[in-house]
Amino acid sequence: MAVIKKHWFAVTFNTALIVVAVAWVILAYALPRVVQGQSAIATPVEALSVYDYQHVQALRRDLTMSNADLGAMGLTQVQAEQMIGTIRDWYLANKAAADQYDRNIQTAKRNLRQTMQKIHVGPRNETVLRQMPGLQKQLADAATAKKAMLDNLASQLVVRLETAQQSRWQKRRDNAGLPEPYRGTTLNQAQLQQLTRAARRPEAAGSIENNILNFSQKQQIQEARQIAASHMSGVIKADETMLPLPEELKPEAVEPVIIEVSEMP
Repeated sequence: MAVIKKHWFAVTFNTALIVVAVAWVILAYALPRVVQGQSAIATPVEALSVYDYQHVQALRRDLTMSNADLGAMGLTQVQAEQMIGTIRDWYLANKAAADQYDRNIQTAKRNLRQTMQKIHVGPRNETVLRQMPGLQKQLADAATAKKAMLDNLASQLVVRLETAQQSRWQKRRDNAGLPEPYRGTTLNQAQLQQLTRAARRPEAAGSIENNILNFSQKQQIQEARQIAASHMSGVIKADETMLPLPEELKPEAVEPVIIEVSEMP
């Protein structure tokens, strides 16, 4: 007892250190950890129907939120789960309206295409020609309405991103019509048009790219590739977690085709 009384401060201090260390170990390993490469989802997410799954993935592409985009933006697995989960939940809550926007665009495109065919293959018809401005406006209005819908959803997503990720996403949305390597690059209007044309000729894309992009832009592309390489694994896991593949789309769900070969006589 005399020894303890003499060194009471040291004993108390060491005991406190042991308690803190044990508590830290418990918190570090007993509680769920949310870091890159680990999911924040405690229970499995139910797979959607094929129809809903395909529409959610299409919505992600419209928002420039595909796996390739999320990886190049530098999202962790947890962040990617938040993005994909928000899009999924929004679609399920607004499915009727979202599908109607798509049907309006498809209808407008079909009407315009059919009218243009009549103009090109048939005799000149003033009545048909007068329909063109109205049909073009119908398509433009349908596209504008869908863009407003996407912008509204995007406003719910952007607040979940860090500042640098917001900047990367905006660049990718501005260049959404370009192939993947160029979406994260700051381009002027002339370059945008040239690369858009080059995208239609994949065999010439490499040489055209070297003649269009400057050194800084090529560095931006390389940086985006490096960011994607270090984050893509987590993004893919997030996609598989939040949007599990419907059974009908899994490879094993497709029955093999058996071809019977008759023997030669």
